[in-house]
Amino acid sequence: PSSSVVARMNWSENQQQKKKSRFRWALLLLLGFAALVAIIVGSVVGSKKSNGDDNVTSSSSRNSPNLNTPMGQFLLSDPSISQETKDALEDPNSSASQALDWMIHDEANTEYAFENDGGDLDAEAQEQFKERFAAASLGKALGSDNFVNANGWMTNSHICDWEGIGCDDNAAAAGGAAAAAAA
Repeated sequence: PSSSVVARMNWSENQQQKKKSRFRWALLLLLGFAALVAIIVGSVVGSKKSNGDDNVTSSSSRNSPNLNTPMGQFLLSDPSISQETKDALEDPNSSASQALDWMIHDEANTEYAFENDGGDLDAEAQEQFKERFAAASLGKALGSDNFVNANGWMTNSHICDWEGIGCDDNAAAAGGAAAAAAA
């Protein structure tokens, strides 16, 4: 091919890469926003359940065994975790608390477990843990057990393999659960 054809092909590939990059960032922002909304909604719904249903046991952070675990302490002490999420962790009915419970007790998460406050994890492992927690919180808030396309959700697979979540080249989450939850 002539040099002008090659130049156009290179330009076209460059434009496609830029579009993919912008799309990935937009999806990452969407996932973050959706996770925050899901945690807040889960917290509000959970609070209403515990206030209006005598069969629901109420608990505070002082009584929540999950918050006394290394994973719970890591989330509570991490400055990048919002105060709303930390508050939601105190409510056992919130999606955040349910996600933490899943991460602590489900065998799907054994490779993400750690023994102390998370200080034994490098920065990349800490980020992967927080991304998995955020995706699990979103999944719990949206009812991942009832997703039409639940491929990978709440399994031991990397969150990049969960239906509806995409990742950039660094395996940073860049998607949401809307496609998986769609009925």
